[in-house]
Formats: sequence, structure tokens, C-alpha cells
Amino acid sequence: MMRQPETAAQWLARMSLRSGWFFEAVLRPERMAHQAQKFRMLASQVEVRGWPRPSARAAKLAAWGGARVRRLWGAFAMIEFLRGEFRDELWAETPERWPRFELCADLSLRPLAESGETTRS
Repeated sequence: MMRQPETAAQWLARMSLRSGWFFEAVLRPERMAHQAQKFRMLASQVEVRGWPRPSARAAKLAAWGGARVRRLWGAFAMIEFLRGEFRDELWAETPERWPRFELCADLSLRPLAESGETTRS
């Protein structure tokens, strides 16, 4: 690659998220497992309920903005990929039993019970 940089395009065309992270996963699998758990934890923390559906214009604008952000910042693809990996008990040093919350329309946070229902306060 250093002698013939133009060959990089051939390698990149065949590269995927899995092959691109191969050496990291082989040499530091615990680091990858930690990242996967962290991304699952972040995704599970806040559920949004009771909010009105966005207007068609607002939904279109959000989709447009989300697509632009994903093109500019490639880490989103890695986050989505890793969220589904390293789920075996071998990697679960910490059980994935985090508290969950719902964000209500009045901007308050309510803890969710384990069954997915809100707790009464």
C-alpha cells in the first residue's frame, strides 16, 4: 500500500465492518465486548412514550439530517454492528440488567419496571 497507494481502492472495495475490525477483535476482544455492551446499554436507557407523532415535514427533515450525519460520521455503522455482537456468556462479565426509564411528554423521567411497565410514584 505504501509503495502503490492506488491499490488501496481495491482493498477498500472488499472491506466490510467485520473484516475491518478483524485484528482489533483478534488482539483485543475484551475491548470490543466492552464497546458492544456500552452501545446496548445506551440504546436501552430511555424509551420515549406519549409524545405526539412528528409531522410529515418534521419526519422528512429528521430523516434527511440523520442520513447526512451518518455519511459524515461513519461510527454509526460500527455502533449498530457492535450492538448485536458479543452477547455470549463468555463476554458477559457484567450482566446486562440496567435500569430503564421512559421520557414522558412533560419531559419527566419515570423508571420502568422490569416488565416494561412504568412504576407508580
